Amino acid sequence: MEAVPTNLVKEFNREFNELDKYETLNIAEVGIRLDRCQDYLERLREYAHSNAFENKEEEIEFFNHLKPQVYGYLKYYLHLQGYFSSKGSGSIQEQRRYIDSQIKKLKKGLRPHQEFMRYCKQDKSNLDKHYFTREPSASLWTVTHQLSCLYDPKFSTSHDELKAKIIAYDLINDFYDYQLNQLRQLEANVCPAGQQEFIEFQMNWTAKKIDLVELVYALHSSRAIKNGNESLRKIAKVLSSVFNTDLVSIYRIYLENEIKKKRPSKIY
Repeated sequence: MEAVPTNLVKEFNREFNELDKYETLNIAEVGIRLDRCQDYLERLREYAHSNAFENKEEEIEFFNHLKPQVYGYLKYYLHLQGYFSSKGSGSIQEQRRYIDSQIKKLKKGLRPHQEFMRYCKQDKSNLDKHYFTREPSASLWTVTHQLSCLYDPKFSTSHDELKAKIIAYDLINDFYDYQLNQLRQLEANVCPAGQQEFIEFQMNWTAKKIDLVELVYALHSSRAIKNGNESLRKIAKVLSSVFNTDLVSIYRIYLENEIKKKRPSKIY
Protein backbone atom coordinates (compact mmCIF):
# COMPACT_ATOMS: atom_id res chain seq x y z
CA MET A 1 0.00 0.00 0.00
CA GLU A 2 1.21 3.50 -0.77
CA ALA A 3 2.07 5.49 2.34
CA VAL A 4 -0.53 8.17 1.48
CA PRO A 5 -3.52 6.86 3.51
CA THR A 6 -1.32 5.60 6.36
CA ASN A 7 0.45 8.95 6.66
CA LEU A 8 -2.88 10.73 6.35
CA VAL A 9 -4.30 8.89 9.36
CA LYS A 10 -1.07 9.45 11.32
CA GLU A 11 -1.44 13.16 10.58
CA PHE A 12 -5.07 12.96 11.69
CA ASN A 13 -4.11 11.24 14.96
CA ARG A 14 -1.39 13.78 15.69
CA GLU A 15 -3.80 16.66 15.14
CA PHE A 16 -6.59 15.25 17.29
CA ASN A 17 -4.36 13.91 20.05
CA GLU A 18 -2.93 17.39 20.53
CA LEU A 19 -6.40 18.87 21.03
CA ASP A 20 -7.63 19.50 24.55
CA LYS A 21 -9.87 16.50 25.18
CA TYR A 22 -12.88 17.88 26.98
CA GLU A 23 -12.24 21.07 28.95
CA THR A 24 -12.78 23.51 26.07
CA LEU A 25 -15.38 21.49 24.21
CA ASN A 26 -18.53 23.34 23.22
CA ILE A 27 -20.86 23.22 20.24
CA ALA A 28 -18.75 25.68 18.24
CA GLU A 29 -15.52 23.73 18.82
CA VAL A 30 -17.29 20.48 17.97
CA GLY A 31 -18.39 22.00 14.67
CA ILE A 32 -14.77 22.88 13.80
CA ARG A 33 -13.60 19.35 14.60
CA LEU A 34 -16.42 17.86 12.56
CA ASP A 35 -15.28 19.84 9.53
CA ARG A 36 -11.71 18.57 10.00
CA CYS A 37 -12.94 14.97 10.25
CA GLN A 38 -14.95 15.37 7.06
CA ASP A 39 -11.91 16.78 5.26
CA TYR A 40 -9.78 13.78 6.24
CA LEU A 41 -12.54 11.31 5.37
CA GLU A 42 -12.97 12.87 1.93
CA ARG A 43 -9.24 12.55 1.26
CA LEU A 44 -9.45 8.86 2.17
CA ARG A 45 -12.44 8.50 -0.17
CA GLU A 46 -10.46 10.04 -3.02
CA TYR A 47 -7.66 7.57 -2.41
CA ALA A 48 -10.01 4.57 -2.41
CA HIS A 49 -11.56 5.74 -5.70
CA SER A 50 -8.33 6.49 -7.52
CA ASN A 51 -6.05 3.69 -6.33
CA ALA A 52 -6.23 -0.06 -6.60
CA PHE A 53 -5.06 -2.00 -3.57
CA GLU A 54 -2.20 -4.35 -4.43
CA ASN A 55 -3.66 -7.20 -2.38
CA LYS A 56 -6.41 -8.07 0.10
CA GLU A 57 -4.16 -7.31 3.06
CA GLU A 58 -3.88 -3.68 1.97
CA GLU A 59 -7.62 -3.43 1.43
CA ILE A 60 -8.32 -4.94 4.86
CA GLU A 61 -5.84 -2.59 6.52
CA PHE A 62 -7.57 0.38 4.89
CA PHE A 63 -11.14 -0.60 5.83
CA ASN A 64 -10.39 -2.20 9.19
CA HIS A 65 -8.05 0.41 10.65
CA LEU A 66 -7.54 3.56 8.61
CA LYS A 67 -11.02 4.58 7.52
CA PRO A 68 -12.80 3.53 10.78
CA GLN A 69 -10.34 5.59 12.84
CA VAL A 70 -11.34 8.82 11.09
CA TYR A 71 -14.97 7.80 10.61
CA GLY A 72 -15.24 6.88 14.30
CA TYR A 73 -14.17 10.36 15.35
CA LEU A 74 -16.66 11.84 12.89
CA LYS A 75 -19.47 9.84 14.52
CA TYR A 76 -18.16 10.82 17.97
CA TYR A 77 -18.32 14.53 17.22
CA LEU A 78 -21.71 14.17 15.56
CA HIS A 79 -22.97 12.68 18.81
CA LEU A 80 -21.39 15.49 20.85
CA GLN A 81 -23.03 18.04 18.57
CA GLY A 82 -26.41 16.53 19.48
CA TYR A 83 -25.43 16.38 23.15
CA PHE A 84 -24.46 20.05 23.40
CA SER A 85 -27.59 21.04 21.47
CA SER A 86 -29.99 19.07 23.67
CA LYS A 87 -28.51 18.72 27.15
CA GLY A 88 -29.92 21.98 28.49
CA SER A 89 -28.90 23.53 31.81
CA GLY A 90 -31.12 21.78 34.34
CA SER A 91 -30.20 20.59 37.80
CA ILE A 92 -27.27 18.25 38.41
CA GLN A 93 -29.67 15.33 38.72
CA GLU A 94 -31.41 16.21 35.45
CA GLN A 95 -28.08 16.39 33.62
CA ARG A 96 -27.04 13.04 35.06
CA ARG A 97 -30.33 11.46 34.04
CA TYR A 98 -29.91 12.85 30.52
CA ILE A 99 -26.41 11.36 30.23
CA ASP A 100 -27.65 8.00 31.56
CA SER A 101 -30.41 7.98 28.94
CA GLN A 102 -27.87 8.67 26.18
CA ILE A 103 -25.63 5.82 27.36
CA LYS A 104 -28.61 3.44 27.38
CA LYS A 105 -29.47 4.41 23.78
CA LEU A 106 -25.90 3.77 22.67
CA LYS A 107 -25.83 0.35 24.33
CA LYS A 108 -29.19 -0.54 22.81
CA GLY A 109 -27.97 0.41 19.33
CA LEU A 110 -24.95 -1.89 19.58
CA ARG A 111 -26.72 -4.75 21.34
CA PRO A 112 -27.44 -6.69 18.10
CA HIS A 113 -23.73 -6.57 17.22
CA GLN A 114 -22.20 -8.04 20.37
CA GLU A 115 -20.50 -10.86 18.50
CA PHE A 116 -18.77 -8.45 16.11
CA MET A 117 -17.80 -6.20 19.03
CA ARG A 118 -16.11 -9.14 20.77
CA TYR A 119 -14.35 -9.95 17.51
CA CYS A 120 -12.92 -6.41 17.35
CA LYS A 121 -12.09 -6.14 21.06
CA GLN A 122 -10.23 -9.45 20.97
CA ASP A 123 -8.28 -8.23 17.92
CA LYS A 124 -9.19 -11.28 15.85
CA SER A 125 -8.49 -11.42 12.11
CA ASN A 126 -9.81 -14.74 10.80
CA LEU A 127 -12.95 -13.12 9.35
CA ASP A 128 -11.39 -9.89 8.13
CA LYS A 129 -11.68 -10.89 4.48
CA HIS A 130 -15.46 -11.12 4.95
CA TYR A 131 -15.87 -7.95 6.99
CA PHE A 132 -13.40 -5.56 5.40
CA THR A 133 -13.21 -6.24 1.67
CA ARG A 134 -15.46 -4.73 -0.96
CA GLU A 135 -16.41 -7.89 -2.86
CA PRO A 136 -20.18 -8.35 -2.44
CA SER A 137 -19.82 -12.10 -2.31
CA ALA A 138 -17.32 -11.87 0.53
CA SER A 139 -19.69 -10.40 3.10
CA LEU A 140 -21.23 -12.69 5.65
CA TRP A 141 -24.15 -10.32 6.22
CA THR A 142 -25.85 -7.49 4.46
CA VAL A 143 -24.40 -3.99 4.58
CA THR A 144 -24.65 -2.44 8.05
CA HIS A 145 -24.39 1.20 6.96
CA GLN A 146 -27.14 3.36 8.44
CA LEU A 147 -27.75 5.51 5.37
CA SER A 148 -27.95 3.09 2.48
CA CYS A 149 -28.77 5.94 0.13
CA LEU A 150 -25.29 7.35 0.79
CA TYR A 151 -23.58 3.98 0.57
CA ASP A 152 -20.50 4.18 -1.65
CA PRO A 153 -19.49 0.68 -2.82
CA LYS A 154 -15.94 1.81 -3.68
CA PHE A 155 -15.46 3.33 -0.24
CA SER A 156 -17.36 0.85 1.93
CA THR A 157 -17.41 -2.73 3.10
CA SER A 158 -20.14 -4.49 5.02
CA HIS A 159 -18.65 -3.74 8.46
CA ASP A 160 -16.30 -0.77 8.30
CA GLU A 161 -19.02 1.61 9.52
CA LEU A 162 -19.87 -0.73 12.38
CA LYS A 163 -16.17 -0.75 13.34
CA ALA A 164 -16.30 3.07 13.31
CA LYS A 165 -19.38 2.94 15.56
CA ILE A 166 -17.48 0.85 18.10
CA ILE A 167 -14.61 3.35 18.10
CA ALA A 168 -17.09 6.22 18.52
CA TYR A 169 -18.86 4.33 21.32
CA ASP A 170 -15.61 4.07 23.32
CA LEU A 171 -14.85 7.77 22.78
CA ILE A 172 -18.38 8.79 23.80
CA ASN A 173 -18.23 6.62 26.93
CA ASP A 174 -14.96 8.29 27.97
CA PHE A 175 -16.54 11.70 27.39
CA TYR A 176 -19.59 10.82 29.49
CA ASP A 177 -17.38 9.40 32.26
CA TYR A 178 -15.64 12.77 32.39
CA GLN A 179 -18.94 14.68 32.39
CA LEU A 180 -20.40 12.51 35.17
CA ASN A 181 -17.24 12.96 37.24
CA GLN A 182 -17.49 16.73 36.80
CA LEU A 183 -21.13 16.64 37.92
CA ARG A 184 -20.21 14.52 40.97
CA GLN A 185 -17.55 17.05 41.95
CA LEU A 186 -19.97 19.91 41.44
CA GLU A 187 -22.57 18.13 43.53
CA ALA A 188 -20.04 17.54 46.30
CA ASN A 189 -19.15 21.24 46.33
CA VAL A 190 -22.78 22.40 46.25
CA CYS A 191 -24.02 19.87 48.76
CA PRO A 192 -21.98 18.89 51.87
CA ALA A 193 -20.76 15.29 52.14
CA GLY A 194 -23.49 12.94 53.26
CA GLN A 195 -26.31 15.12 51.93
CA GLN A 196 -26.12 14.28 48.20
CA GLU A 197 -29.13 11.98 48.43
CA PHE A 198 -31.12 14.80 50.04
CA ILE A 199 -31.09 16.79 46.79
CA GLU A 200 -32.72 13.89 44.96
CA PHE A 201 -35.98 14.71 46.79
CA GLN A 202 -36.13 18.29 45.55
CA MET A 203 -39.69 19.52 44.84
CA ASN A 204 -41.05 22.72 43.34
CA TRP A 205 -42.94 25.14 45.61
CA THR A 206 -46.09 26.19 43.74
CA ALA A 207 -47.77 28.43 46.35
CA LYS A 208 -46.84 32.06 47.03
CA LYS A 209 -43.29 32.67 48.20
CA ILE A 210 -44.55 34.48 51.28
CA ASP A 211 -46.29 31.27 52.37
CA LEU A 212 -42.94 29.50 52.46
CA VAL A 213 -41.35 32.45 54.27
CA GLU A 214 -44.05 32.29 56.93
CA LEU A 215 -43.44 28.56 57.28
CA VAL A 216 -39.76 29.30 57.94
CA TYR A 217 -40.67 31.86 60.60
CA ALA A 218 -43.22 29.48 62.14
CA LEU A 219 -40.65 26.67 62.42
CA HIS A 220 -38.19 29.06 63.99
CA SER A 221 -40.56 30.73 66.46
CA SER A 222 -42.09 27.41 67.57
CA ARG A 223 -38.57 26.12 68.35
CA ALA A 224 -39.43 23.03 66.32
CA ILE A 225 -35.89 22.65 64.92
CA LYS A 226 -32.93 22.01 67.25
CA ASN A 227 -34.95 23.38 70.16
CA GLY A 228 -34.97 26.81 68.56
CA ASN A 229 -31.18 26.97 68.23
CA GLU A 230 -31.16 26.97 64.42
CA SER A 231 -31.04 30.32 62.62
CA LEU A 232 -33.74 31.60 60.30
CA ARG A 233 -31.21 31.84 57.49
CA LYS A 234 -30.18 28.17 57.86
CA ILE A 235 -33.80 26.98 57.92
CA ALA A 236 -34.55 29.12 54.86
CA LYS A 237 -31.51 27.69 53.04
CA VAL A 238 -32.63 24.10 53.68
CA LEU A 239 -36.22 24.75 52.58
CA SER A 240 -34.94 26.64 49.53
CA SER A 241 -33.06 23.48 48.48
CA VAL A 242 -36.00 21.18 49.20
CA PHE A 243 -38.52 23.29 47.31
CA ASN A 244 -36.19 24.72 44.64
CA THR A 245 -37.10 28.31 45.59
CA ASP A 246 -34.96 31.39 46.19
CA LEU A 247 -35.34 32.68 49.76
CA VAL A 248 -32.24 34.88 49.86
CA SER A 249 -34.31 37.98 50.75
CA ILE A 250 -36.36 36.27 53.46
CA TYR A 251 -36.19 39.20 55.89
CA ARG A 252 -37.27 41.75 53.27
CA ILE A 253 -40.13 39.53 52.04
CA TYR A 254 -41.41 39.00 55.58
CA LEU A 255 -41.11 42.68 56.50
CA GLU A 256 -42.92 43.88 53.40
CA ASN A 257 -45.74 41.43 54.07
CA GLU A 258 -46.09 42.61 57.68
CA ILE A 259 -46.27 46.23 56.50
CA LYS A 260 -49.02 45.29 54.03
CA LYS A 261 -50.98 43.57 56.80
CA LYS A 262 -50.84 46.70 59.01
CA ARG A 263 -51.68 49.11 56.21
CA PRO A 264 -55.37 50.17 56.47
CA SER A 265 -57.58 49.25 53.56
CA LYS A 266 -58.82 52.10 51.40
CA ILE A 267 -62.54 52.85 51.53
CA TYR A 268 -64.11 53.90 48.27
